[in-house]
Amino acid sequence: MAPPLDDVSATESLNATFSNNIYQATEYAPACIGYGSGESDLPLSEDCLYLNVIRPSGYENVSLPVGLWIHGGGFTTGGSRMPGYNLSYIVENSVRIGKPIIGVSIAYRLSGWGFLASQQVSGQGQTNIALRDQRLAMHWTKENIGAFGGDAEKITIWGESAGAASVGFQLTAYNGRDDNLFWAAIMQSCNPIFYFSFDVEAAYQPAYDNLVNLTNCSTAIDTLDCLRHADYQIVNDFFNSTAGSNWQPIFDGDFIARWGSQQLAEGAFVHVPIIDGANSDEGTSFSPVGVNTTQDFASDVTELGKVPGEATGYAGASPSLAESFLPELLAAYPDGPEYWIPGVEELGNTTMNDSRGAMYRRSAAYWGDVRIVANRRGTCEAWTARGIEAYSYRFNTRSTSTPVQAGVPHAEEIPYVFNNTRGLSRSTEPVQDQPQSYQELAILMSSTWASFIHDRDPNSWMRTNETSARWPVYELQDPKEIVWDANVTTLSYVEDDTYRAKGIRFILDHAFAYRRMFFLAIFWLLDLRDLCADSRIRHDGILAAVPHLSRGPGGVVAVVKDDKVLGQHAFGYADLEQRIPMTTKTQFPICSISKQMVCLVMVSLLKRPTPSMAERDCDAAKQFEDELQKLLPNLACGGDDGVTVADLYNMQSGIRDYWALTTLWGAHPDGRFSYLHDAPQALERIKSYHFASGTEYSYSNVNFHVLGRILENVSGHSLGQLLAERLFIPAGMSTASLCPNTNGLPLPIVGYEGNAKTGYFAATNRIEWAGDAGIAASLEDMIAYEKYLNKSLADPESLYATTSQQQKFRDGTLASYGYGLARLKIAGQSAIGHGGALRGFRHGRFQIPGERLSVVVMHNFETAPAVPAEFIVKRLLNISEPEPQTIGVSAAWKGNFLDDDTQLYVGVEEGDREKPGTIAVNYGPGNVGETARLTSETEAKSDSMQLTLEDDILHVKRIDDNRTLRAVRLQAVDKQDLGQSSSENIVGIYRNEECDSTFTVTGDCGSLYGSFDGYLGRGPAWIMRQIGKNNVWALGNPRGLDATPPGDWTVVFNDQEDGSCSSVTVGCWLARKVKYVRVK
Repeated sequence: MAPPLDDVSATESLNATFSNNIYQATEYAPACIGYGSGESDLPLSEDCLYLNVIRPSGYENVSLPVGLWIHGGGFTTGGSRMPGYNLSYIVENSVRIGKPIIGVSIAYRLSGWGFLASQQVSGQGQTNIALRDQRLAMHWTKENIGAFGGDAEKITIWGESAGAASVGFQLTAYNGRDDNLFWAAIMQSCNPIFYFSFDVEAAYQPAYDNLVNLTNCSTAIDTLDCLRHADYQIVNDFFNSTAGSNWQPIFDGDFIARWGSQQLAEGAFVHVPIIDGANSDEGTSFSPVGVNTTQDFASDVTELGKVPGEATGYAGASPSLAESFLPELLAAYPDGPEYWIPGVEELGNTTMNDSRGAMYRRSAAYWGDVRIVANRRGTCEAWTARGIEAYSYRFNTRSTSTPVQAGVPHAEEIPYVFNNTRGLSRSTEPVQDQPQSYQELAILMSSTWASFIHDRDPNSWMRTNETSARWPVYELQDPKEIVWDANVTTLSYVEDDTYRAKGIRFILDHAFAYRRMFFLAIFWLLDLRDLCADSRIRHDGILAAVPHLSRGPGGVVAVVKDDKVLGQHAFGYADLEQRIPMTTKTQFPICSISKQMVCLVMVSLLKRPTPSMAERDCDAAKQFEDELQKLLPNLACGGDDGVTVADLYNMQSGIRDYWALTTLWGAHPDGRFSYLHDAPQALERIKSYHFASGTEYSYSNVNFHVLGRILENVSGHSLGQLLAERLFIPAGMSTASLCPNTNGLPLPIVGYEGNAKTGYFAATNRIEWAGDAGIAASLEDMIAYEKYLNKSLADPESLYATTSQQQKFRDGTLASYGYGLARLKIAGQSAIGHGGALRGFRHGRFQIPGERLSVVVMHNFETAPAVPAEFIVKRLLNISEPEPQTIGVSAAWKGNFLDDDTQLYVGVEEGDREKPGTIAVNYGPGNVGETARLTSETEAKSDSMQLTLEDDILHVKRIDDNRTLRAVRLQAVDKQDLGQSSSENIVGIYRNEECDSTFTVTGDCGSLYGSFDGYLGRGPAWIMRQIGKNNVWALGNPRGLDATPPGDWTVVFNDQEDGSCSSVTVGCWLARKVKYVRVK
């Protein structure tokens, strides 16, 4: 690579200019400038970006697999020329076992030379240049190793400590993009999880500014360019000082796109086999000393996790986040020999009596787990969950020069892996005065590593008579790891990877909190009190729980307060089959969330009409009302009794939902529906209301379809153009658009039906919609939208100030729905928002105006978005709900009831076992049982309804609907009565001329089927079940064109005195009282 000097200093590295010259590669290049013990005997230079190739002789016509080594040193010290990293020994041993490999070791810039960070650095895209050095070395190896006899398709990247963290960064680089640079990876004592990031402005900017001042660059137009030409000694002295040290990889949204734990949870990493291991006593390298009491231990845990002040970077720490879960943490790491490290026999079960402290072994266990071991386990679990081979190990051999109090600490395994037992880079040979088994262990481990590099199989070199244990692939249900131990006869054995299970699981479950409190790569800088985190940690940790609350293919979630993003999280896959990760840029069909956006456009047109509207001789509102009458010629519009535009956007029109009616029109659930061709025919068939306009609420998508056409026809612009000009652009929703065709959603998003038991399969969507839905937007778009709304709340003239006002019914009763927004409760807090659903998608956006807090949840599978939203709000606002009163549910509550006015049944059954004292009331679309809690033996309530039971009469006050039902209990059908009576009076063909629909009933009593025919075709036969005597049936409709199907249709056969059936009333809550007359 080109020397990082002058104009390319503090700049992403470049390939060296090609030359035909011959170079004498007889010694290693100088190491990159660093600070620490690793540099004490090394020549240093800025001109350090070289790599070393170690190849065996005698393989001129064979392409050999390659092991590419990345050295450790906390990103501040070390170099590939260190004698302990001599690859000759492992390469030599690979030939001996018949698995010949080539070794490559690389260099990368360290400390501030490789990780300079500031606004200016980020602005020029020069962040994390040390990691980019590594990446370029990998590209060079990929392109050129063939000239050295290497196989470019079989490169294994490999590192220890910060080198292993580097391997982790490369596995997750650019959001897990696979550039085909390597086919396997080895990580010794670090991995992709829990890397640490400073906020650039909050932590590194002051240090950068100090450096700029010291080098007299403060007046330069381009301070970064000035630093590239600054005096070397001044820069070097600054990086070597306390004020200028501690430069580390940062989160930059580019090379390090997101948190490692987040990407692993979502599968956003390069899917290659790995070795990932740790040493038995990692924590002795990181634990504080002087830990004598539980209070000492607790103080270290909380003190080392403090959050930095905004202005000072490190000073002014606020209370530690660890304090909130400290009791649980202490319980997970009790003081006892079974938890202690080091676990070497020489120490037995006694506490430390020196300066380390009586509870040092407890502390060391915790710090080793939180730094290394838990993350190793989590990484193996993430790989295994994706069906990728992972091999885990625990190294358990203490070398001669290591104090017994340190056990088997960090970096202890290196000489054995390299088969370098000559004591290079150590004061004492690691196997000096030890049994022969120590040397044999080095050969064994070196052989296993070479085997993995050669074949991606650590066992492939073993002969059939090999006495050492075979290394098992990691499994989720039965996790195993191999233990390397020179003090056992076989040198290795297999153990369950379940030790300290409670503590390690605690750490993994709090991954998003820990990742910003502790940086696992700073292994050589033990003054951990310089580490920091920012306030977003808490929100990130909460959002990390969303995939566990809603398990499925993928999703995104964000929390916005005022104009700030408290946290955002993407997880899983946008496309499972193609393994395309979900990101915050993935576009979703936001479905019915579109309605509120259409209302904002409508209000915008009322306030600021288009030129063509302004030329007319009436105001915009009158133009809208006139257009409504044109679109619904068969209905009375306007006046005291007719439907108005306000009735449309407040869901008070009384018009039956057209997606429910598509069942009656003969639609197949997987059929097509065009809003240009089929929707106008639907409007022609709407000739009556199912309640008087303005008196009740009933969700009807046709309201907003009509509203969308009104806006287009009156304004002279398409709905897509109106949305873009009047909302998307002003709100900064840069990728949002109108996408009416659900069969042509923006790539790569795929919606999934099914569940974990049945498996997930791509949903079939072939409908078009524009107005009632149709907008496609990413999480980033929705975040911009939430910021836009929160900002406009303070402006009484804003569009949102209008649409967020609570609406009323015509009788003056306050309504729970208006302008495409529902008023609801989230975690007991008053909120406004809306859900969105399409087959394979479920979304929700919820705003708590009093807090100016918004939560957006979007999934590409069918799960309730309110569940994670409730969880998030409770955690953010510290809401705890009192234990509810529990009243037993008597048998009197259970059964089916029929409301005579609506001709719809209400089903009541006992609620979920986990919610004693509740009933599930089934009446809505899809028959989703709403939970109501008993307040007495005869009364129950929920946020949206109140129920009173009087003998066989069930009174249901549906608050949102502005309606009270009087439902009479249906006499249950005894099982012995099923099939006993004739079905001749039921089976037949029925016709509704208004809807242009035919209803056919077939079968015999106890086993009836209903089907519908209409202008959309011949629909499937649906199974019917008798829910009460007197011929009251339910026709199950579990799948429809729309995401939320009608659910059960109530079918009431109207018997004559002679026992014959002349008509039948069919209805659901979205389309009530559709009467069919018998024709055959």
